[in-house]
Formats: sequence, structure tokens, C-alpha cells
Amino acid sequence: MLFSNEDVARVINRSFEAAWESVRPVPLVQINFGDGNVNDNDLASGLQGAVIKDDDKDVVVWKDYLANVMKKRGASWRGLYAACQQHVGE
Repeated sequence: MLFSNEDVARVINRSFEAAWESVRPVPLVQINFGDGNVNDNDLASGLQGAVIKDDDKDVVVWKDYLANVMKKRGASWRGLYAACQQHVGE
């Protein structure tokens, strides 16, 4: 095992066997290796993935947020709003 202090590392590595067990599933991580720019579609995908889980109520709340908050943010948010709407099936 790695430790910042070499003396601690030596004692731990000599005295103990490193072992662990998984206590919960590893989260799925998705990475975009596109051109280095995050566009509205990329951001909409990430937002939807973070907000909407398995419950149907999450979709209702997300749609409500899109209609009542994001839509009213003005022209600079139109692209993101449209991408979010597309992802949620509106």
C-alpha cells in the first residue's frame, strides 16, 4: 500500500495484509472524449442523468424545472433548454 510517510508504509505493509470488500455498487461514470468543448447536448445529458433517477416523480420535477425556471432564463439558455427538452422527450 502507498503511504506518504515511508516508515508508516513499511510498518503497515509488514504487519498487515491489504484487503477490502465492496459495500455498494461502483457508480457508472461516463466521459465525453469529444473535441474538448461541452455543448448544450452534453450538458443536458449530464444534468438529466444527475437529476432523474428511477422514480417517475423525478421526471415530473425535472419537466417542471425546465418549464418554470430554465425556459425563463432568456436567450442565453435557449440551446440548453432545447437540448434538455429533447432528452426528456418533449
